[in-house]
Amino acid sequence: FRHIMGKMSISFKDKDEANRVLELARYANVEAQKPLTEDELKFIAEYPDIVKKLLTLTPLE
Repeated sequence: FRHIMGKMSISFKDKDEANRVLELARYANVEAQKPLTEDELKFIAEYPDIVKKLLTLTPLE
């Protein structure tokens, strides 16, 4: 994962941050049911908190 992100000039401050982004990318991939684009991966790496909120599903009342 770091190798792929490194090709897109994205680096992480530590292993925990990389693992968090990887987990979000996995959930986004399942949600989209197709491979993520480079722009989507960059968005996930840059805005992990927003992505987490976007991927959270809450049933309507």
